[in-house]
Parts: sequence; structure tokens; C-alpha cells
Amino acid sequence: MEKNPYSDMWYQLRDKDRYVYHYTKSSTFAERIIPGMKLRFSQFENLNDPREYKNWDFDYFALKMRDDIDFTKLELELNRLLKHSCRVGCFVADTTNSVASPQGIDDGTIDIFQAAYERGHSRHRMWAQYGEDYAGVCLVFDKEKLGRTIQSTAKGQNLDVFAGHVEYENPAVIFGAGQPHGLHISIDEIDSIGIDKTAKRHFFRYGKDLFFKKSKDWAQENEYRWLVTGNSEDDFFIGIEDNLIGIALGDKFPSQHLNVVHRMARTNSIQLMRMEWKNGYPQPKPELWGKRLPTE
Repeated sequence: MEKNPYSDMWYQLRDKDRYVYHYTKSSTFAERIIPGMKLRFSQFENLNDPREYKNWDFDYFALKMRDDIDFTKLELELNRLLKHSCRVGCFVADTTNSVASPQGIDDGTIDIFQAAYERGHSRHRMWAQYGEDYAGVCLVFDKEKLGRTIQSTAKGQNLDVFAGHVEYENPAVIFGAGQPHGLHISIDEIDSIGIDKTAKRHFFRYGKDLFFKKSKDWAQENEYRWLVTGNSEDDFFIGIEDNLIGIALGDKFPSQHLNVVHRMARTNSIQLMRMEWKNGYPQPKPELWGKRLPTE
């Protein structure tokens, strides 16, 4: 039996689906996440793609369209039911090119040194955009354990969970006449079963198109997300005690937050690393908390 099941967490990845990663600011981690060991999912409209944060404009169809419909009011209610009640956890996934072989590219495998650039914890743009310009943290999670925690937490709150990789394609501007799509709403269905049930049916029919697609320009994020939905508009938190297994500090991580992070990592037996960049090459190095914390 392997003594350390996470021995490939930082180098020489063997399974691209083993881990997921979440970047955040140093203050968010030290002051909000660590005290309760909980991670808050974002409201869907707080994400960064205009297709996500802006209200959707729907197309409506019916066998015979009524002339008494307030479409402005209807659109606001559909957005509330479909989008604004959703909570989403956004994570970075490893790519196929993250799995390396020491043999290098001559035998058709990925070179072990080039693979390091593809790791979820070593993504330059993610550190710059979401990791507080290299001053934040990248949290490493056991994907399977994290998924179980999300499922059990949502089940306890009578919420539904959907998960998967985000697909990157530019949304269509014009759809074919009569072609069903995620922004196509039946007035007849609303009249027949009500707007609440129509929205729920629509979610299950078109959830992948509506919530798991982003424009091609975001493709470098290689995102894996969990979406939690239901009638609740409350914040959704998950415990991270059993699924957070690694922490990478940015090379500009501020000294005022070091003690609290070191203490948490030591208490929970979490691997703590410091990201170093040698001529731009990512090199996670062990962060030794014993140098900073008194012996207890």
C-alpha cells in the first residue's frame, strides 16, 4: 500500500482527475475560510462571463401567443428561478497534458518538465487573476472526497447538485427557426403547469447548455464546477476538513497571514507549499511552519 496517497500532488501527476484546485485571496483564506473551515459557493450572477452575470434574454413561443403577457416581468421571474437561486463552486482541473512521463516527447508522451506548466496549482494566469497577483493561495482538494461532501451537504438542505467540466464555445447569436435551445421558453407550458415547474423542467433539459458553457476566451481556466440549485437563495457552505489536502502559497503571500495558515496546516496535516518561479518555471517548495510557530 502506498504510504502517501497524494505523493503526486505537486509533481509527476498520474491521474488528471485526482485533484481540483481553487484560487483565492490571502485575506479571504485567512479571515473567512480558515476560522470555520468552510468554503462558500458563489452566486451564479457573481461570475465573470457576461453570459453568467447578466440576465438572460429569452425567446418565447406558443401555439397561440396571448397579448396580455408582461414579458419584462416574466423574464425577471425566469432569471430568478433559473439563475439567481443557483450557487456554484468553481475549481481548476488538471489537463491531459498534466500527466507526464520521464521518457519525454520522443515516445509520444508528455515531457515531464512541460507538464508542470499544466498543473492546476501552477497556472500563471490563474495566479494573476484569481490568486491576488501571486499574493493569494491555491487550495488543493481531493476531488472525490470534495464531491461527496458537496452531495451530502446539499442533500441535507434538500438541494440538487450538478457537476462537470465546463465546455468552451462561443454562444450562438441566431438559432434556427423553431429550434429548441436553452433560452427558448414555452408559454403554453407555463400556462399548463405554472412558471415554477416550467423553470425546473427547463433546468433539467438545458442545464448543461445554460450553466456549463463559457466563451472560448475562458478556455485556459479548464474549469470543473459544482452547481447547487433549489428553492433556497441562502448562502451555501461546504466543510473542507476532510477534502482539503494541500495549500500552495503565492510567492508574494503577505507575512501577516502566515501564522494562521501555518497553524491550520499543521493541525490538519495538510501539505503546505510555497510557489516559486525560476525563470518563470513553476516550482512548489515545502513551507516549513516549524520556523515560524513555537513548539507546542
